[in-house]
Amino acid sequence: MIARLFALSLALGPLAAPGRAAPGFTVSEIAIRQPGAHVFMAQLAEGGPPCLAVLDGSFLSFYSGIGAEPSFGLNLPPGASAVDVADIDADGRAEILAIEHGRVLRFDVVTAGAGAPADPRVLFEAASMISGPSPYPSVMAIPWEGKAAIAIPLEGGMQIRSPAGEILADFPAESQAPPQFLFAAPFAARTVASAQAGSPGSSIEWVINASPDATPELPELLGPATPAPPLSGRTGSPGLLREAGSRPPESWPWFSLRTGTGGGPFERVHFALAPPDYRGTSISIRRLGTGGPPTPDRAFSLSPARLYPGVLVAPRETLPDFNRDGYSDLLLWNTPTPGASIEGITRAVQEGSWPVLLSVHLFDPAQGIYAARPISLVRTGVPLSWFVELENGAPMRNLTLADFDGDGGCDLGLSNSPGSFSIWLYREGFSNEPSFRRPFRQTIRATEVLASASRPAVVLRGATALFVLVANGD
Repeated sequence: MIARLFALSLALGPLAAPGRAAPGFTVSEIAIRQPGAHVFMAQLAEGGPPCLAVLDGSFLSFYSGIGAEPSFGLNLPPGASAVDVADIDADGRAEILAIEHGRVLRFDVVTAGAGAPADPRVLFEAASMISGPSPYPSVMAIPWEGKAAIAIPLEGGMQIRSPAGEILADFPAESQAPPQFLFAAPFAARTVASAQAGSPGSSIEWVINASPDATPELPELLGPATPAPPLSGRTGSPGLLREAGSRPPESWPWFSLRTGTGGGPFERVHFALAPPDYRGTSISIRRLGTGGPPTPDRAFSLSPARLYPGVLVAPRETLPDFNRDGYSDLLLWNTPTPGASIEGITRAVQEGSWPVLLSVHLFDPAQGIYAARPISLVRTGVPLSWFVELENGAPMRNLTLADFDGDGGCDLGLSNSPGSFSIWLYREGFSNEPSFRRPFRQTIRATEVLASASRPAVVLRGATALFVLVANGD
């Protein structure tokens, strides 16, 4: 569902071109009852603009135009687990699917002025392995042979069914069948958190609470058309990164050098914190030899380790490609050593923060190395107490690398105080001041970026509210 909606446009006007003035952001506040409320994009009518969907406990609501008031909402029945939004009857309007104790339910979306939603229809019953203590978004509706179908994992495997319950295809996965992996009771499946990767027809992604013996054989429709390189190989904890510095580079944690499929997943960036003070990062690049297609048995060369000042922000959700050349770039953070001077400590105590310097180093494909000189610097500061407990190896909170304004590039967002969030938009480098900064009335606990073909929606999570940011047009 979520990946299927990537092609939607928020229809909020033209984008700002690289090198032009950064757009502002419109901020909407949505009250929530549960801090873990799910958010995703959904299209309720064919050709219409997408809505922001919020699944807050058992209440599902839709916000048209990213407004503060929902245009439609309904309470899901007790026991509902997986929820999907899709047009399953080809009438141009989306329906809501939900699984409830083995029953697949359909709810009709009610438009403004049409009255209260009708009771759900039971499409069919199936002993689904999808479960959960509360409802959550999960991909179920898929295209199948030119029509809408429902993919559902069962105790004996996975089935593709018509909305009427007719079995269209069956993929057994019990240990007695000729299958490639084990997927049977008492194992359960559910959608991964923030499932936002894929393309139309290849957006199903489940996590099973047991390791499969091998990769399952699924129909071509449900598999990626082109195997993508791993987002990251082994990024490692801060302790592992310190230990890695004393070992050879081939054993270091790594992430993919390329953001696309060129070169395959075998070209890698190996990294480790450099002793003795671990305030620098050693980088060694594993590149493919010349001639022939990229395969594991091809010759690779591992470059000599080069030292870069600062601690690498290890890629986790996005491979940072700031200049959009298809290669991952480096973002490092550095800071003066606390205790360097009495004057510095006094100033930090008075101001309540300690300076942090972020630097961007671009990859040079011709030289095969990262530039020694940073292309851009960002100066900010964070509370001293945040250095005691780092978040993902960095003192900043909610550090997010994503496309915030829909121009296809990688931007930077972070919190440098508990109740604020700042965004730097990449325009051939980052500006000294953030493109957006705003204090909020509660601590920002997490961030999510819901992509679309035009303007992404940036969701900041507080304890009792979601703050939704959308970049304005010129």
